[in-house]
Amino acid sequence: QAERADTPTLADNTELADIKDIAEEGFIFGLPIVMNYAVMNEFTIDKSSGQHKATFNRIFNDTQVFTY
Repeated sequence: QAERADTPTLADNTELADIKDIAEEGFIFGLPIVMNYAVMNEFTIDKSSGQHKATFNRIFNDTQVFTY
């Protein structure tokens, strides 16, 4: 009896596990980079943002005292 072409095999399952591992590692290592870009965008690039401080290569001093 011949196997059907669309029947999953052990090799397909192994490749699926590898794909899931690669996607998980990409998420774990890529998320901090994306979050850093989002903060950088809000603080320096997007002037309409409520978090905008100053553009790149500019000094910004905040007069508020921050305490915990």
